Amino acid sequence: MDQCETNENTQLAITTKGFSAVCSVRLILAIYHVKKIQSLSEQSITDLKTIEKLGDLEHLEELNGELKKVLESGELESINPMLPPYIVQIRKNIGFMIGNYRSTKTHAINRSKDLTQLNEQLSHIKR
Repeated sequence: MDQCETNENTQLAITTKGFSAVCSVRLILAIYHVKKIQSLSEQSITDLKTIEKLGDLEHLEELNGELKKVLESGELESINPMLPPYIVQIRKNIGFMIGNYRSTKTHAINRSKDLTQLNEQLSHIKR
């Protein structure tokens, strides 16, 4: 077992004094990957924050509610018997989209927190 393997749980440093050449290369590559991950995490957090800031779909939800009311009233059949099944399909798709939208916002919030914590942990690694 070389010194690199025995020190794998210690904080990384670019100083390679006392390490084998292979170990030095591994440390430098590890530091490169950490920096790359930190950079991409920061960019991803920015993307996720954009999703978090999107408004709710209140108008779409209101439309879905109105479509439900008009379906329940039976008034559409007197206008056109083909409208009720069409409106049912539209409501189904709107409901699915609203659910996915809420789920995406929740995931964006949670992943933003995860990436912030990851970057905090990575920031303790010496360069």
